[in-house]
Amino acid sequence: MPSISIRNKFVTPILCLSLVAILSACAPAVLVGGAGIGAAAVTDRRDTATLLEDAGIELRATDSIYTDNELSKKVQVKVHCYNGVVLLVGTVPNDAMRKKVEDMVFTIKPVRKVYNELRIGERQDLDARSTDSWISAKVKKQLIEEFGLVTHTLVATSHEVVYLMGLVNAEEERKALHAAARLRDVKDVVPLYERYDIEESNQARFAKPVPVKHVDEQVPAPGQFSNQDRMEDQDSQALPFELAPAADIPTE
Repeated sequence: MPSISIRNKFVTPILCLSLVAILSACAPAVLVGGAGIGAAAVTDRRDTATLLEDAGIELRATDSIYTDNELSKKVQVKVHCYNGVVLLVGTVPNDAMRKKVEDMVFTIKPVRKVYNELRIGERQDLDARSTDSWISAKVKKQLIEEFGLVTHTLVATSHEVVYLMGLVNAEEERKALHAAARLRDVKDVVPLYERYDIEESNQARFAKPVPVKHVDEQVPAPGQFSNQDRMEDQDSQALPFELAPAADIPTE
């Protein structure tokens, strides 16, 4: 008889509890994979079905990675999912494992895109991971207190690089980028947003997302946007990022 992983005994109950909490309008907010999910789905730009799918994708992907005999003790991977788009951050020992993790996650339905930001190298120690968690908390605090983007932006940090995902309009995206860029410990900010059409939302509750260009096409090269540049420009209204014009954004 094949051995049963202890991890498998806990994943299914955790998934059930998470999904029940999302559906309950009176339940407190549930954190799934670092993403803040509001207790009431009416405050989120994703519909209830998508909220459930995103939560399930994160849990199933994490379980697949850490129950794989080759990967479980060698990789350090965090899975984030928003609106069917998956972000992979962390470290792996080699490119073969980096590709294997991506392929495993992409086979999970209904994943429609995977951003593979896994780095090849040594696993992060506790201090490094704590710094990333602190940065994420500070960015979320900025978004909640200043811009009210708590249910529209997923914040993930790895190796002091901040990743922003969600359904936002152009103004919300610019505010979020400014908020993240102002933090001194942030090395870079990577926007992975999908566009939210406010005019369309006035006619239908949930707008059709229009994906922004891939990170490799939009994000400045490493070192191009330094922390010093970020601090010098923090009082300026202009972003240190060159965002793709609306006309250049591809449609699905």
